Amino acid sequence: ANQWAKIAKEAGMKYMVITTKHHDGFCMFNTKATKYNVVDATPWHTDPMALLSKACNREGIKFCTYYSVMDWHTDLQQAADTNADHPTYHPTTLTHPKQYIQYMEKQLHDLITQYQTHLIWFDGGWLKGWTAEDAHQVFNYIQNINPSIIVNNRLGYGVGDYGTPEQTIPVRGLPGPWETCMTINDTWGFKRDDTNWKSVSTLITNLIHCASGGGNFLLNVGPDGTGVIPQPEVDRLLAIGKWLKVNGEAIYGSDRTPFETVLPFGYATQKSGEVFLEITKWPENGEITVPMKNKIIKAYLLADKHKRLKTETGLNGQIIILPSAALDSVANVAVLKINATVVDD
Repeated sequence: ANQWAKIAKEAGMKYMVITTKHHDGFCMFNTKATKYNVVDATPWHTDPMALLSKACNREGIKFCTYYSVMDWHTDLQQAADTNADHPTYHPTTLTHPKQYIQYMEKQLHDLITQYQTHLIWFDGGWLKGWTAEDAHQVFNYIQNINPSIIVNNRLGYGVGDYGTPEQTIPVRGLPGPWETCMTINDTWGFKRDDTNWKSVSTLITNLIHCASGGGNFLLNVGPDGTGVIPQPEVDRLLAIGKWLKVNGEAIYGSDRTPFETVLPFGYATQKSGEVFLEITKWPENGEITVPMKNKIIKAYLLADKHKRLKTETGLNGQIIILPSAALDSVANVAVLKINATVVDD
């Protein structure tokens, strides 16, 4: 747990979502709702969520929990196809909704009160028989315990606080808060023969892309059977963290791009009085044109804050004169100080 939390911190992560119950129904936390849990049903008799919650708290990482509504183990749901030779458990059919929601509420109460979870990341809400009334009941139950807990949108029926596109990033983002969840290779869990690792360049660019659309980037890791995060994943996480130590100002607490058009050199984010240009395609002529009319008070690169960049007003916006060579091989961030809201050219 300590190692995971330290890796997350070094990667620049601000929160961690851990799978506490997946579709198989096995609980990776201590709960009196069922004996089908890691404390009661394994020789270890240890609660890994208690360990991880404490480790995250020590490292300043917000501890968050994934929980599947679909459950292949409970007798309150049944296989959609009960054929004895080839039953279909994905999805299941909810046969006793009242009792199952009571079961859920006991477990959610444990997650909230035992581990002080900041966010509940639901999944599996597409099981048959799950209704809008069920989704609202569960959401309201959580709010009644702690209204500050964030809930994603996978209870279904428009219930929840934010959107969760999976393995893809909306080109222009989504209206309202959202977060893309994505794997580092092609697998959500651990798969020893999946070595199709995304490059550091791709992962950093994906992070920037999410931020430019007003979203977060939830990057998955799959620890092996001994609890070790594979080294290729660790290497990539630490590389992202190294980039963020220099350029995180453009990502953390930023708002979505102020520009309606796609920028040929990369992406943009903004804060009050500042525009951040994430340059992922370094221009051959050493110049980029920003499609805005605002006067630039000051311009510089986050990697070299003490050296001001020259700017000019051109026919299509403000021209930024860059150094002859990029300082970072993946993405360089230019900061434009302005005194008003961006006026798109």
